[in-house]
Amino acid sequence: MAITKSILKQTCAEDNAVGGNLNRVFVAKLGDAVGQVKAFTVLAGRIAALTFEGTASMVELWTRQDGVTFPSDTPQTERGAGRVATQTLNAIIKKQGVEYREALKEILACNNFIVIVVNNATQEIQVGGVFSLLDTDLVVSKGMRPSLTKTEDASFADEASQTITFVGETVEFAGMVFGTGVYATDIVTLEGYLAP
Repeated sequence: MAITKSILKQTCAEDNAVGGNLNRVFVAKLGDAVGQVKAFTVLAGRIAALTFEGTASMVELWTRQDGVTFPSDTPQTERGAGRVATQTLNAIIKKQGVEYREALKEILACNNFIVIVVNNATQEIQVGGVFSLLDTDLVVSKGMRPSLTKTEDASFADEASQTITFVGETVEFAGMVFGTGVYATDIVTLEGYLAP
């Protein structure tokens, strides 16, 4: 199933500027159905590009400013003959209208996501949901699994915020980054992946 709505994204230009909204979160389903990410390209140790089946169908979450955590120092555990690291992304998102909630339901109804987190302040673009840079075929990858919790937050007055959490595993202990290293170009590339 492809995600069909991209209306979760933040639209305020001042919040997306450097020094404004600190984190932007892009998510896409892994697989071989139309709109899903089926592979990626590695260039100089970075995930330089994503390959979608047909039309790209990535979603940008509307996150609360400073409401995203995605630590690079992930805990490692023994797994078979090796070790794996657990990746956890937490993002506080605001409740919106019916379309927003329907788009969110599409995400929560699935597993196996790739997530890309943009930090405007440091201009770092981190990736979660890729088990190994050596396995560029994402059709069989487990990706990250989403869940949602509701939290009352006085800073939103009578609005309730929600925290969406994505959890997955990787053997890339040093973390993974997206793009070519040219920040402005990489942001344009990500925004080009958004669902229409």
